[in-house]
Amino acid sequence: RLDEILTGLLEYSSPRAKSARCRWLDVFDRVAKLMRPDLPDNLNLTRTGPEVELAVPGTHFQQILINLLRNAARAAASAPPEGARPAVSVSLTVLGDTVLLAVADNGPGIPLDLLPQLFVPFSSRSPGGTGLGLATVRRLAELYGGRAWAENAPRGARFLVELPLA
Repeated sequence: RLDEILTGLLEYSSPRAKSARCRWLDVFDRVAKLMRPDLPDNLNLTRTGPEVELAVPGTHFQQILINLLRNAARAAASAPPEGARPAVSVSLTVLGDTVLLAVADNGPGIPLDLLPQLFVPFSSRSPGGTGLGLATVRRLAELYGGRAWAENAPRGARFLVELPLA
């Protein structure tokens, strides 16, 4: 647990690598393979988006994906719609010189009173959570001139991260 907290603190405060780039699909595939043993067996994980290169180091984009996928899988598994499998979709859309990463789940959604606090460090309400996952996502997005936010979808939640194209 202490190791997880320290790792989170280091990632949260990590410096920006000036010229790093990554191919988003390569990073996604690596993350999906890495996380598969920890995800629910019946989780339906999908991804869509063009093959593009981001102006973000692969390790930082990987951390963004891990943090968002972990939370989305937990939410989807906690209360999927009746008769449906837990599902998480990851999509990437090009918007001019940026991309919009969206990670959506079919879980219960985010209580409205929690939305403003989601990205605040150490404010986790998840059992065993450190409160650094979403704070790290936002910090890394902002490090590259992007942003991160969350919203409720018709069913579940959607986390969005804007990042620069390479």
